[in-house]
Amino acid sequence: MIALERTLPDDFVGYRFLSRRFPANKDFAEKYRNLCAGLIGELLVDREMDELVIDDDHFIFRNYESKSHTQRSIQIDTLYVSKRFILTLEAKNIAGHVRFDQMQHQFIRTKDSGEMVNFTNPVNQSIRHQQWLQQQLLMLKIRLPIISAIVFTNPSTIISSPPSLMPIFHLSGLRYELPKWSTTYKESINDNQLLKLKHHFHKIYNRKAFTMPLDNQTISKRVFCLECQNELIYKRTLLCPQCLNALNSNFINEFLNEYRVIWGETISVEQLTSYFHFRNTKIAYRFIKQQGFQKLNNTKQAKYLIPSNIEPVILENLMAKLS
Repeated sequence: MIALERTLPDDFVGYRFLSRRFPANKDFAEKYRNLCAGLIGELLVDREMDELVIDDDHFIFRNYESKSHTQRSIQIDTLYVSKRFILTLEAKNIAGHVRFDQMQHQFIRTKDSGEMVNFTNPVNQSIRHQQWLQQQLLMLKIRLPIISAIVFTNPSTIISSPPSLMPIFHLSGLRYELPKWSTTYKESINDNQLLKLKHHFHKIYNRKAFTMPLDNQTISKRVFCLECQNELIYKRTLLCPQCLNALNSNFINEFLNEYRVIWGETISVEQLTSYFHFRNTKIAYRFIKQQGFQKLNNTKQAKYLIPSNIEPVILENLMAKLS
């Protein structure tokens, strides 16, 4: 059972916005491309797990985020909680030849060109997640085995020197490993304890906010054409008066999600009118009603909440952006 659906991370939305507004900035473009590749890897894991028939009672949290006792961010790509064990899956969508160097705690990729690139070691990251989960179980007085696995989702990846500390395999191995663990481990907790874990993870869920590298007040609160960077106008759809590029309703949700991440999760009718260049506030008010945004106050300048799941996560669309 899915306890938490995957939504677009705020970092992904933020760097997409920056790469669009500042197309000449190579750092923004590279960061967005890397985040896009990482998200594709996570979605490929989701697709594989959705095809598995799992008889055990369980809950799956996708893109689970929380805080450690020192207020550092915890981000687990996939968190699987059952009566038998807890499993964390770290997805890696990396092409080329990858090598684990546990002596130096390095994770190195060698490209086809021969160039070597050093990444954060996912083994160390997974161990940190294990330790955090152990703290949560100790707090709840629940005993469960914790498994951490690293899953490579690019079929062309060659894996060298994987450490024996945890399972490391290609995505195709997930349909064999998960049933194996389900038969290896016996049920350790009852239904009430499983629900207790679910409620606890929901309670301490803490989504990481995007750290804006620029002053957001210096950026125009308008939507711009993705082709020519001119301001868009709204005439039944978003339209560029310069290149006549018309955007469908999916882009409206994208732009609203970017507004949420860059300028805040609340918006007024007047702000929405200005952002989308609506002819008048009546159109903006009708749009808000159609979207079903939650009204937060009853003042003249009422604010409405932009939901964090306003933009659907579609694997095929993301893969098209990387092609």
